[in-house]
Amino acid sequence: MRRHPSHESIRRMSSLRFHTLRFACAVLASSAAACLSVGHEPVPDPLPETGIFEEGRPGRDEPAAWLGLRTRENLAGGLDALAFRPGLVVTDVVLASPAWSAGLRAGDLLLRWNATDTNDVVTLETLVAQAPPGETVALRVQRGDTVFAVRVEPVTAPATSERTAEALWLKDSARSRAAWSTSEGGVRLVSSVADGPFPKGGVAVGSVVSAIDGAPLVSARGLLRALAARAPGERVDVTFQSPDGKPGTARVTLHRPRRHVSELAVPILGRYAHDPTEDTTSFVLCDLWLISLLRYERDGEERRWRILRFLRFSTGLGELGELGR
Repeated sequence: MRRHPSHESIRRMSSLRFHTLRFACAVLASSAAACLSVGHEPVPDPLPETGIFEEGRPGRDEPAAWLGLRTRENLAGGLDALAFRPGLVVTDVVLASPAWSAGLRAGDLLLRWNATDTNDVVTLETLVAQAPPGETVALRVQRGDTVFAVRVEPVTAPATSERTAEALWLKDSARSRAAWSTSEGGVRLVSSVADGPFPKGGVAVGSVVSAIDGAPLVSARGLLRALAARAPGERVDVTFQSPDGKPGTARVTLHRPRRHVSELAVPILGRYAHDPTEDTTSFVLCDLWLISLLRYERDGEERRWRILRFLRFSTGLGELGELGR
């Protein structure tokens, strides 16, 4: 006599199928990973015409001021959790220099130059270079747990035969998708991708940004640090001067990197991986560890195929080799 399954047996079988399906979905979901990627469009270099923005820049032919100290950024934490603290650490003070005469010593923390916070080396260098020699400057300096008000008088920079490199501009591929240069009165926008956040917000290329959310800007490095402290897609209030000299304000939405699948793996069936930073892509079909039905790899312009373990071929560009013959 044939026995029909009981309701309890049917319920258990249904539950088992449900949990099996749930486990398979979890395996597939755990095999896929998505990551953030900035756009593939690189930040363009400024056009030669950008140089007209700097013509007639005041103070270019005036003697530079000199303070006589070296500094570094105030870093905290390890490589896995690096953080920037306020102020600059004084690493060296030249004997008999204005800084030495004012009492600054190695190990001190330079917090402010007049009303401007000194959180990066380029900002301090720009402030010193723009200061007229002989004009008294109010510094805020911390030594140990005590903060001092120090007054110092920069002098004309001593003559030197050393050649130093000059930073032309800095590129920010994360928040503004633009290039910036330190300029008189702030930071100049010297180039941007076509649909960059600042041009979209009404800040044209050639404009000088003087403040972000009310905080004054002195150097391009300071601007990049201010933008890096904001979250992707965050809105900031920008104070600027247009290329024709008109003051203005704008609300700019910072760049939010798009999401894309960087890796997808299904056991046995196959695996896909893509790294936009290294410009590499790989795909494996029927991945059986020691052998696979098809394997494809791309590294820049070079492409490699392998079918099973016997047939292999690759392609690449040969123009450079031909030119060198």
